[in-house]
Amino acid sequence: MSHPVSSAVGGGRALERSPWFWLALCGAWLVAVFGVDVVLDQPGRPPVVLVGLLVGAPLLASIRLDARRTALVALLTVVAAAVLWRVNDMPVGGDSAARLSALVCGSGFGILAARRREQLQALSEARRLDAVRAGFMAEATSLLVSSLDYEATLAQIARNAVPTLVDRCAIDLEDATVEHDPGSAIVVPIVWQDRRIGTITLANRPGSRALTDADHTLAVDLAARAARAIEHARINAERDHIARTLQASLLPPALPEAPALELAARYRPARGGADVGGDFYDCFPLGDGEWVALVGDVQGKGVEAATVTSLIHHSLRTIAMQEHSPAGMLARLNEAVLRRREGCRNRFCTLALVKLKERADGGLDACVALGGHPQPLVRRVDGAVEPVGVHGTLIGAIPDVRLHDAHFVLAPGDTLLLFSDGVTEARLADDMLGEAGLAKLLAGAGGGTAEQTCTVVDLAVRAYPPGDDVALLAVRARVESGAWRSPKAASGPRSSASKATS
Repeated sequence: MSHPVSSAVGGGRALERSPWFWLALCGAWLVAVFGVDVVLDQPGRPPVVLVGLLVGAPLLASIRLDARRTALVALLTVVAAAVLWRVNDMPVGGDSAARLSALVCGSGFGILAARRREQLQALSEARRLDAVRAGFMAEATSLLVSSLDYEATLAQIARNAVPTLVDRCAIDLEDATVEHDPGSAIVVPIVWQDRRIGTITLANRPGSRALTDADHTLAVDLAARAARAIEHARINAERDHIARTLQASLLPPALPEAPALELAARYRPARGGADVGGDFYDCFPLGDGEWVALVGDVQGKGVEAATVTSLIHHSLRTIAMQEHSPAGMLARLNEAVLRRREGCRNRFCTLALVKLKERADGGLDACVALGGHPQPLVRRVDGAVEPVGVHGTLIGAIPDVRLHDAHFVLAPGDTLLLFSDGVTEARLADDMLGEAGLAKLLAGAGGGTAEQTCTVVDLAVRAYPPGDDVALLAVRARVESGAWRSPKAASGPRSSASKATS
């Protein structure tokens, strides 16, 4: 059987250039090129393939074989799902008609063509799924390592798997659940140190693709990463709980009630309480209308810092019953910390300690000593703000310390604010609150209660990124109901310094 070729091809559309050939087709046919194998598909007809160069259906094509030869080819109608052809060469530029002989073979060639096409489609789908799996695992890993809220993270990972990867994904931290009559399912346990802590289930509905070994491998890998993330989150949660519990034990459970003074405090650890902070505050009565108020900052963080803080708390309550002046209290405290120096690995602290005594005519007599700590601020009823205290030596650093008592008076309505350096060192780029900024903040805060003063300062510090621990203690001399006492009405100087203790 022979087939004449009427003329050379014209008006074709270039579909592919390669080192092997140049192909132009006439008509709206779909062509896919794979190296030198070309699969030609026509809607409603069986697919065919040329083992070598080209196969097709009833149209003409011009194939440029090299720089000097062109083959004019007639692509025959598929008979029994297959064709076989051969090419007659002709010189480049030839415009005369040529003839092409074609032999029709059995249907086995068409079956091979169909299989080839299916294999190529399966390979393409496998490559697509590999890319989807890789992207899914990369995103899942990023989520797992960036969050300690593993329950929310695992729920997000399960949502990300649907529908791009599977029809259903469940990550259960109890028993596994599989939907009724899944078409294909994989269930993999989440195990940590031989202890089952959850299950990952991947499932596709009937009619969807069957899950493969690659899906099982992905589930096993995800389960291993999830187990590590869950254990890491559990350890962090346990550590945070221990830190918060220990920190709470180092602060007074509640501030005492006193008829002559209002008290308010704030404590906020750096980094959300991930470790035991070194800042602390306290206030306790001595009897006969006398009180001790203090804010301190132990160097470093962790259990060792907590040990020093606990030592200071317990030592000061004993020392305060024996020593009259704040400077004397700090000197004795310095000796106690130095005696524990080896166990505390040379840790030191700063401390501002104020002794308060109720005045018969209202207000409070006050005396403050500073062991390397920032000066407290006093806001007067008239809005004036002044620092109090004389700078002294760090506590627990050296045996010979210089500490000073400074006396002042809190008239009714005056507020004393003790604070740690986490307040004044709050910083955003080059903008730092500083002592001057804190004084300005207090001056504009109005004559509110001790609680209101702490709130104003705390909100201002929260406007900065988290930095150091923050401790605040506000002491306000009460104003009698229905009465207002001028600062000048309280006898005695507002502030003065006495002889140093060394």
